[in-house]
Amino acid sequence: MNKYLSSHKQAGFSMIEVLMALVVVGLVLTAVASMITNSMETRADARYRQVANEIAKDFIEKCRREQATMKWTDFVSGVYPGSECKNVTSGEVNKLSEVGMIYTLDANTTASAGTPEVFNVDAVVTWSSGRNGGTEEEKLIVQQAFTNRN
Repeated sequence: MNKYLSSHKQAGFSMIEVLMALVVVGLVLTAVASMITNSMETRADARYRQVANEIAKDFIEKCRREQATMKWTDFVSGVYPGSECKNVTSGEVNKLSEVGMIYTLDANTTASAGTPEVFNVDAVVTWSSGRNGGTEEEKLIVQQAFTNRN
């Protein structure tokens, strides 16, 4: 056996092997960072949409309470003093401290005189997620139809 060949075996990695390993690790870390960023954005969007849904559902629930406590004609015409369902105006909703966003609630109401009588309420909640320079607004619309039970 050749004593010279067995005593001079390679004891480490070559520079090319180290560089290739670093490139592979860098690509994997870039992909992982991209997935984490995308996941965080998706989670934030889901939370903003959940808060918007809560705002709209709270408004619709106020309308349900009013329908239960009023006569149909008062409910549809909105002459009832303090009617929250008919007298909503566009404005800032107090959810800023919860998620760091400003939400706006608008309500559109329409009544039909047919049989059965139907009163439609559309709660439109808008907010800006801050993407694309903060100019893109997102919108959630919740619709509810109330019928005359009298």
